[in-house]
Amino acid sequence: LWDKAREAEAEADSLGIDARRRQAEEQRRNAKDAIRGLLQANPEVQAALLRAVAGKLAQYQYDAASVPFELWQNADDAVCELGKLGETMTSADEDRFIAKSDGARLVAVHFGRLINQYRLPGGPSREELGYKRDLEKMVVQSISDKT
Repeated sequence: LWDKAREAEAEADSLGIDARRRQAEEQRRNAKDAIRGLLQANPEVQAALLRAVAGKLAQYQYDAASVPFELWQNADDAVCELGKLGETMTSADEDRFIAKSDGARLVAVHFGRLINQYRLPGGPSREELGYKRDLEKMVVQSISDKT
C-alpha cells in the first residue's frame, strides 16, 4: 500500500496533474491509517516494530547513553527548522528543552517543528524542504539526511 501510494505521488508530481496528486495523497493517508491501526491494535505488530527498532539501534551502534544527546540534537534541529517555516521564535522558546525521568521512562519535550510539518497554519507550503517525509526517513534510516 505504502509503496504504491509513493509511486502514484511521484507519477502525479512528474506529470503535474493535480487530480492525480490528490488521489495519491489520499492513498498515502489510507496507508498511514492502516499502519497506525496495526500499531495500535496488534500486539504482535507492536513487538515486531520494537524488535526492528532495537535491531536498527544496535546496527548503527547506538547505546542507551547516546539517546539523550540524540533527543536534544533532534530538538535543536526542530527549532531551527520551525524558523525555516517562518515561525518567529523568542529566545526563551529557542532555548527550551525539557527532559524528565521517573526511573522507568524518559520524556523529552521540545518546542520546534512537528514531525512531518512542512507548513505553518495559514502559511505557504514548504514541501521542497523535505520535512513531509520525516516519518518515512525515521523508519528507513538509509534515506536520512544525516551523514
